[in-house]
Amino acid sequence: MKRLVFIWLLFLSYIFAESLEINEYKSDIYYGNGIMTTRYEAEFSLEQTLNPAILKQVYNSDKEKMKKFHQFVLSYNYSAKEDFGNTPIAMVLDLMESYEVNANNSKRLKA
Repeated sequence: MKRLVFIWLLFLSYIFAESLEINEYKSDIYYGNGIMTTRYEAEFSLEQTLNPAILKQVYNSDKEKMKKFHQFVLSYNYSAKEDFGNTPIAMVLDLMESYEVNANNSKRLKA
């Protein structure tokens, strides 16, 4: 029985590994959103600004070549704008979070 379970787990891990698309020859480019940006706005900005800029400057508008070497990923940082809309409280909460991240990173750099 243990052998059957082991073989079954080995088979499932093989199927799972085949389904993952990992390409070590591709560079992942992570795009981080700014303060007061919803997920939709961040995705729109990624598609409308970063993709065309790299496509034009690096690959001379050759989209297939760009897809071969780069993968764009949204590294979304939650914004209070999603809960509070475009209000001063959302701006203050986003600025406080940004300050906290910056303060923590500067402490690590000094250590």
